[in-house]
Amino acid sequence: MIGLTLHRHSDKAIEVSFKELTGKEELGLATLGGTDMEEMHWLLEQIITDIHSNNHRIKLEELTLSDFDLCVSHLYEQLYGSRVNCEVSCQFCGDGFEFDIELSDFKKTMFLAQKEYSRNEDGDYVSTNAQQVFTLPKVSDLKRLKDSPAESWLKTFLKNGDCDHEQLQEHIEAAGPLMSQDISANCPNCSKTNLVRFDLTRYCLQSLKEEQKLLLKEVHIIANKYGWGLDEILLLTRSVRRQFASYIIADNKVLRSY
Repeated sequence: MIGLTLHRHSDKAIEVSFKELTGKEELGLATLGGTDMEEMHWLLEQIITDIHSNNHRIKLEELTLSDFDLCVSHLYEQLYGSRVNCEVSCQFCGDGFEFDIELSDFKKTMFLAQKEYSRNEDGDYVSTNAQQVFTLPKVSDLKRLKDSPAESWLKTFLKNGDCDHEQLQEHIEAAGPLMSQDISANCPNCSKTNLVRFDLTRYCLQSLKEEQKLLLKEVHIIANKYGWGLDEILLLTRSVRRQFASYIIADNKVLRSY
């Protein structure tokens, strides 16, 4: 899988290396039963082989939540492409409708406001009027953010300046945008605008879980043809496993009709 560079145009660039997904990780998702964030954290831990910045290796927990979401986006794009198909029910007429989100355009819009912030030597973000210097929430902060009142944890990200909670939260959301946001979508049936929650982590996990029946069919086809064991097949990369299954199906008239 192609690697990912975060903060490419900064001296704080971070390089993330991935290995290709295997059936072991795909099937492992079914046994977790955690929150979306916990399951995605587990999945990324399995397939990220290295994260480093300026020759210094860092852990997944040290990434900001925004950078974590960019890793999720990278995974989704490698698996399914850059377009996300969303299915929702209209909040007004009740009819279902679909719309697509192009991730490259979505990210451009998300990170447009980030360019307004400079970064100091420590990597902290500085507001345009230099009244607030702040850091961004990291993956390691999640439990604390969940258990603490917003005003309490917001103070921990402020390095310098007045603690205007509302303003600081706006700065953090703009400098470190997340790929779970409310977006507008027009219903083609009643023409009204819906406010829809888009969460890429959830879409990615749902897509992988919905494919688990297909994964088991591929395992069965390969095992039946070559006599390989389950563990052996699950260790194949996703692309190789699918290629083997497609070759077997192409050579077998019964399987093709199935």
